[in-house]
Amino acid sequence: MVTTDDVLGELVALLTTASRGTSRLQLVQFINQIRNDPLVQIIHVDDQVWGEGWAMLERMTDKTWSLVDATSFVVMRHLGITEAFTSDHHFTQAGFLQVP
Repeated sequence: MVTTDDVLGELVALLTTASRGTSRLQLVQFINQIRNDPLVQIIHVDDQVWGEGWAMLERMTDKTWSLVDATSFVVMRHLGITEAFTSDHHFTQAGFLQVP
């Protein structure tokens, strides 16, 4: 499984602001489980990936993709990943298979 540090940051923000009954300690433990799982590879979004994601947003002005979406698409294409475990329909718009 592959994710990015941007996606983890977005997840922390979502769980923090949504106050879904998750304490800060539970949130930290959950993120640390992901970070320490040997089956999860966390890609750090560097300047190149960020730039490619931003260029994608500049080209795709008809889409409502976030920058995190775009950098995820860039990483997935670089790694040859075709499936995304997500509820975000933007991934199918970008040509990826959405895994339920």
